Amino acid sequence: MANKPILQVINATKRYAGKTVVDRLSFDLYKGEIVGLLGPNGAGKTTTMRMIVGLISITEGDVLVHGHSIKHRYVQAVSHLGGVIENPEFYPFFSGYENLRHYARMYADVSEQRIAEVVALIGLSDVIHKRSDAYSLGMKQRLGIAQALLHKPSLLVLDEPTNGLDPAGIREMRDYFKRIARSEGVAILVSSHLLSEIELMCDRVVIIQNGKLVDTQTVSAPLEDNQASVIAFEVDDPPKARQILAARYPEGADGIVAGTHTVSLPVERERITEILALLLAAQLRIFSVQPVRKNLEDRFLEKTGGNRIV
Repeated sequence: MANKPILQVINATKRYAGKTVVDRLSFDLYKGEIVGLLGPNGAGKTTTMRMIVGLISITEGDVLVHGHSIKHRYVQAVSHLGGVIENPEFYPFFSGYENLRHYARMYADVSEQRIAEVVALIGLSDVIHKRSDAYSLGMKQRLGIAQALLHKPSLLVLDEPTNGLDPAGIREMRDYFKRIARSEGVAILVSSHLLSEIELMCDRVVIIQNGKLVDTQTVSAPLEDNQASVIAFEVDDPPKARQILAARYPEGADGIVAGTHTVSLPVERERITEILALLLAAQLRIFSVQPVRKNLEDRFLEKTGGNRIV
């Protein structure tokens, strides 16, 4: 990951008629990183994205794309930016290819080769010469992303890009985003109400509520040395295992839980082998050892007090 962020949102604030919709919001995105923007209904996600791409003005603060201010150096900033906010629109009687060529005329350096590269990258080669009004919703979403990628942006901003897609289409779109980030080095900011998809797709999430930053989290952080995590030991006699562990670690007895098939407790990684030896010495059969991690939905509900994301 590059040290210098591609996107910097710096105390961005948006007010409408005296009402603060986004309140001093700050976060960064880096090259090749996919970040999910999450929040309950009305949290300010779409407003934030509209400020980032310059569709609405910023009341206070700023947004920098490659160091260029969206407020003061708009042309330079958006030259590094591509976006699909809400549903992409096309000329219905043009083919997908003709729509891309028409859009490419806005830029001086989009070659035929670049159009072909983007079409192949996004998986539209077989249908690119068909009329766009015959495209499925998934094809139109992909064509919109292809359009946004034509000028080789460093940043891609996508508002609900999988909205309305079936499970197969959602998976395809997720794979495309990962491929774009990996092969093109594009930083991607994506919003979605599908937390399971964000968890599978993103490197980090930025959680906002009432227009304010609540938390920034790595989606799948590895367990560091000496960091306590809840570990579940699948054993043949969980009550006996709990009794043994509570006797050995009386100070943490309240955190040792015996389930139907497992006994779990908070433990540092370096002590897992010590616990295994203790259970084996008691002639307990051990079938598996695995961390008990909260999924993204659990963490989201924790941070937002149980508010729904949709």
